[in-house]
Amino acid sequence: MGGLARTSRYLAPRLALLAVSLLLMDGVSYLVGHKLQDHRQMYRAPVASSDAIGYTEFMAKRDPVLGWPPPDSFGGVDFDVSGARPCPSFPVLGDTTLVAVYGDSFAYGEEISHEDAWSSVLARRLGCRVANFGVPGYGTDQALLRFMGNDHASDVTILTVLTENVIRNVTRSLDLLSGQLDYAQKPRFILTVDGELEYVPIPVLDESEYHRVLGIEGPPLPLQHESFQTGGPSGATLLRFPYTLSIFRNLGYFRMRSLMKGVPAHAIFYEAGSLPDPLPVTRAIAARFVNVARERGQLPLVVMLPTRGDIEYHHDHGRWLHEGFLRSLQDAGLPASDLSKVISDHIGVSEIDAFFTPGGHYGPELNAALADAAYDLVRSALD
Repeated sequence: MGGLARTSRYLAPRLALLAVSLLLMDGVSYLVGHKLQDHRQMYRAPVASSDAIGYTEFMAKRDPVLGWPPPDSFGGVDFDVSGARPCPSFPVLGDTTLVAVYGDSFAYGEEISHEDAWSSVLARRLGCRVANFGVPGYGTDQALLRFMGNDHASDVTILTVLTENVIRNVTRSLDLLSGQLDYAQKPRFILTVDGELEYVPIPVLDESEYHRVLGIEGPPLPLQHESFQTGGPSGATLLRFPYTLSIFRNLGYFRMRSLMKGVPAHAIFYEAGSLPDPLPVTRAIAARFVNVARERGQLPLVVMLPTRGDIEYHHDHGRWLHEGFLRSLQDAGLPASDLSKVISDHIGVSEIDAFFTPGGHYGPELNAALADAAYDLVRSALD
């Protein structure tokens, strides 16, 4: 009995010290987790901006197939009545349209005036209207669906594929990627066992269910065919007690893995065996676009565009992270081009900040360079 009492006297303070140490370590992990969230290296449940609309209003206005833009925005400042970006030099919809463009914010030319957007510059060079159907926030899947649902006639149709936006093709909620609560639910495609595209519509959820999908409230609600929920294949995890375990789990998060490798966040998905793997479905989307365009008697072009991170990586390492994917498009017989070198060469050794907007989009100079490169592609396709 005396030995047991002595052991207890020695053990009790050691256990107390261990408990205090674990609590301190967990406190440090809590602070580290918040710092990682601030730098988007750990998942944080999306937060609504001060001017965000409510869920009920979003559901009433949203496009039932594409998600956004809402149809009532056509004919306004950002989109003309056809749903294209206003083309100042050729504002009349009856003007001959030689080129139509589909894609995301880089296709649209976000943060740039209508006059300086690359599609407007291209229109002036061609001497005819260019219909820009790019939409900020789009995945390549939404761009394809917008094209397929649009009867706008053109001789040449361009699908732009921004390197980082292939990951949008394996999500049903842009909020999971952006960290902003915009209720940006979207459709996507999956591949069948036969390699065919299968359409997955926008989720049908009430507000509470959607908040559970995002991790805003509990319990978690798994969403089928979603890659970026916590616990999913992207490695996203919530910062929860015990925080040290959350930090350990976060090592598998795609943004954290990219940071540790010293590559742009999306670069992980251009590696063989990545989970989720957006490349096969993106390749199938591009193939569907080409086939539909040809069936309509149009000349299709698939054009890859780089992000600022891609350009900086290329300047440092002398290679493009998406080269293999581009080759796979070309090997499949798709008319795919990469304008990364054109954009990078235009910047040269100059200070890169001068060529990008605060939001990371191409500035006026790069829009002009993109227009020149697109002009060459269009003329070559028509010859």
